[in-house]
Amino acid sequence: AKNAGASQAAALLKAAATLRKLLANLAKDPTNDKFRRVRTSNAVIKAKVVSVPGALGVLEAAGFRPDAAEPEDVLVIPDAAGDGTVFRKGLALLTALETRVATTLTPTLRLSAALGGHSSDVKAVAILPDNDDKTGTVTVATGCNDNLARTFDAKTGAPGRVFRGHAKP
Repeated sequence: AKNAGASQAAALLKAAATLRKLLANLAKDPTNDKFRRVRTSNAVIKAKVVSVPGALGVLEAAGFRPDAAEPEDVLVIPDAAGDGTVFRKGLALLTALETRVATTLTPTLRLSAALGGHSSDVKAVAILPDNDDKTGTVTVATGCNDNLARTFDAKTGAPGRVFRGHAKP
């Protein structure tokens, strides 16, 4: 399920980048017919936008509509949308989508182990990957006002070395 969520988020970010480019081109040159039309059967548009649930809604929010004078797979922005109001609405929706995806991708922190041994509050923590170890060992080092530095195995929480004799400055 975790990979599916990451895959969906990646697809949303690709869709957002494509949509942002389409809308930015339109904002730069709103009278250019090339930027006022989106062919939904185009391979890139189909893969990066049409296939992503909700992504076509951003184009609709920006003012793109089907037009009877165009083939079925073409969305057009009407001439009346040329004042930029609808573009801004589409860009605002796109920014909200990107923010939502970024929030979804932010990992939730949870306590996975209680590392003991210090006699007062821990003031420093460092995560130390062991680059020489092919097993992916990661060490957590802690420092405290008790003048001790301690290491722990990050996966198991097992205590490692204790470094004594560190005096306060």
